[in-house]
Amino acid sequence: MVILASVAHGVCRNKLQTGGFGFIATLAYSLYLTHKEIVHLDHLFLLRYVEAGRWLALLIYFTTSFLAASLLYLLVERPFLRWREKLSSAIRGPSLKTAAEQHA
Repeated sequence: MVILASVAHGVCRNKLQTGGFGFIATLAYSLYLTHKEIVHLDHLFLLRYVEAGRWLALLIYFTTSFLAASLLYLLVERPFLRWREKLSSAIRGPSLKTAAEQHA
């Protein structure tokens, strides 16, 4: 599946990009950074629910981990990515397209 995704074009590629895979891929780094801490916090604050059953614990872990990763992405990672783009645009100067449009 990974090889197919890396070389696929057209229909297969479009099918793989839909269904939340893009959302999960966007949050992958934030999930990596936060999931262990979130599971630990779940054990501290939601122990009664976590111990109630395996499926409930799994649901709690997924929900809280994705919520924390989403918040980290929206409040920290995305603003810094935008700032990086603005900064790199300012350093590079106007793009070629912009310069061509100005002379046209």
